Amino acid sequence: MLGQFRPGIRRVVAIAKKSKDTVTVVLSVAAFAISVFTTFKSDRRAEEERNRVTRGQLTEVLSKYMSSQVDAAKAIHDAGGNFAYQQQLQGMFNQQTGFLVDQASYLADLIPNLVTAYEFNTIAMANSGVSNNIAAEKYAKRAIAAATTDLYRAEARRAYAVFLFQQQRADEARREFRDSFLSGADALSLYTNGNTYEIWATQERIMARAPQTANELYDKAVQEYEAIDIDVVRKKALADLAVRRAGEPFVPPSTPAIRPTSSPAKP
Repeated sequence: MLGQFRPGIRRVVAIAKKSKDTVTVVLSVAAFAISVFTTFKSDRRAEEERNRVTRGQLTEVLSKYMSSQVDAAKAIHDAGGNFAYQQQLQGMFNQQTGFLVDQASYLADLIPNLVTAYEFNTIAMANSGVSNNIAAEKYAKRAIAAATTDLYRAEARRAYAVFLFQQQRADEARREFRDSFLSGADALSLYTNGNTYEIWATQERIMARAPQTANELYDKAVQEYEAIDIDVVRKKALADLAVRRAGEPFVPPSTPAIRPTSSPAKP
C-alpha cells in the first residue's frame, strides 16, 4: 500500500527542500495526509464490501449443501428397493456435494475471521463426507479455534472427537472428548455433558467395539441427566438416551454375525 504514496512523498520532500515558505510546506503536507486518509478509507470500504459479498456467498453455498443432503436422503428413500437407481442417484448427489464442499472451503479461506465455529464444523463434516479427510481435520480444528464460548468450544471438540474415532485414532478422540466437558452445574452444562458422554459411548460401542467402556460412559450420561432440575428436559434426555443405548446389539469380532440354523454337515 505504501508504494502508491511514494510519488506524493517525494513531491512533499521536494517542496520542503525548495521552499522557505512554512505555510506552503504545511499545506503540502496536509494535502498529502488527506490524500492518504481518503485512499485508505476507500480501500477499507472496498475490502469490507468484498468480505460482505463473500460472506453472503458462503451462507448461500452452505444452505445449498444442507438442502442437497436432505434432497439426497429423500430421493434415495423414495427409490425404494431399486438398488441400481439408488446407486445412480447417490453418484449424482456425490458430485453435487463435492462441488459445494470445494466452493464452501474456498470461500471460508478468503474470510476466515468472519466464519463461525458452526460453519467451520459444517465444512469439516462435509469434507469428511467426500473423503477429503485432510481438509476435514483442518476445518474441524478451525471450528475449535473460532468458538467464542465454552459451549461452542465443547461442541466443536466433540465433533472433532467423532471424526477422530472414524479415522481409527481412538486415543486422540478420547482426549478431545475429555477436554470437551463443561464445568458448570446448570441445566445447560449438565445436558451438554450428558450428551457428550452419550456420543462418546456410542463411538466406543460402534467404532472401538468396546461395549464395557460404552456402558460405563452411558451410566455417566445418566448421572448428568438425572441432575438436571428441569423435569421435562430431564425426562426427555433420559428417554432419548434409553433409545440410543438400546441400539444394535454388540457382536464380538470372533462371533459370526449370522448364526447357522442347524449344525453344519460333517465332512
